[in-house]
Amino acid sequence: MSVIIGSMLRRCQCKRRSAIAVAFLGPQGGRGLEAKKHAEAKAAADALEEKKRAEEKALAAEAKAKKRAQEIALAEKRDAERRERERAAAEKIESERRAREVAEAERREAEKREAESRAREKALAEERDRLHQARDKALADERERMRQAQERAATAQRARWPSYKFPPPNGGLLVYTIMPDGNPACASYDGGGCLWGVSFDQLDFKRLKPLICGAEHRARWGTTGYEDPRHWCSLARKLRADRR
Repeated sequence: MSVIIGSMLRRCQCKRRSAIAVAFLGPQGGRGLEAKKHAEAKAAADALEEKKRAEEKALAAEAKAKKRAQEIALAEKRDAERRERERAAAEKIESERRAREVAEAERREAEKREAESRAREKALAEERDRLHQARDKALADERERMRQAQERAATAQRARWPSYKFPPPNGGLLVYTIMPDGNPACASYDGGGCLWGVSFDQLDFKRLKPLICGAEHRARWGTTGYEDPRHWCSLARKLRADRR
């Protein structure tokens, strides 16, 4: 601005000198001083006016430059704020994208763990079922073996203890057996009295204490049971001989 004012002052001084020169060179010398004064006054007024206009122009230019600087600063501030908003928005979008990726990865991992857990549970359940089935089959096989063994034992027991309806005098249905020494023995719970009229299926073999013909029968009843051919001892021994 000082450069502009200096230039204006130099132009004013040139005009002033030009006005003074014209006054002195005029044809009428008597009025030269007055013209000179008038020219100087006019030149001073013009210089003052020029100075004033120069100052106003300089102030206007300064104001314009200041306003322009403010506008530029405001534009730069707005541009910076816009870039900051864009940066913040981009960071938010990126953050949300990463959060979605993390959530998706966690979801896939959770689904994987859940699938593995279900697979393990299924495998365990299948293994339990297999073991249960194997145990049930083993138990069923064992029960079947026991049943067959019991049936064989019952069949053998029934074969060893046949039933026969003996005639009087001491007759009736009687379950008996032949002891290893060849003596017949009747089903009895006390070793003294035969269980007449009791079938094989009605006997409690855990309580059985047979009455054996021969010496034991004589010790109990005073006779071996073979003296009378109609006695059940004689008949049972004869039945054994006949079955051979």
